[in-house]
Amino acid sequence: MGCAVNGPQEASRADIGIAGGKDEALLFKKGQLITKVPQSELTETLKQMILKMTENK
Repeated sequence: MGCAVNGPQEASRADIGIAGGKDEALLFKKGQLITKVPQSELTETLKQMILKMTENK
């Protein structure tokens, strides 16, 4: 989400947000930094976060 400079702030405003970097990304959930994930694990980690969030609604 967003550029490298503004990405973390923009991502932190989303229900689930991603701020990508070189070979890794930060994952945010409702404004809180959850974890730093290697690029190779990003898709599966994000998918699991979304599924878990939708199950809790």
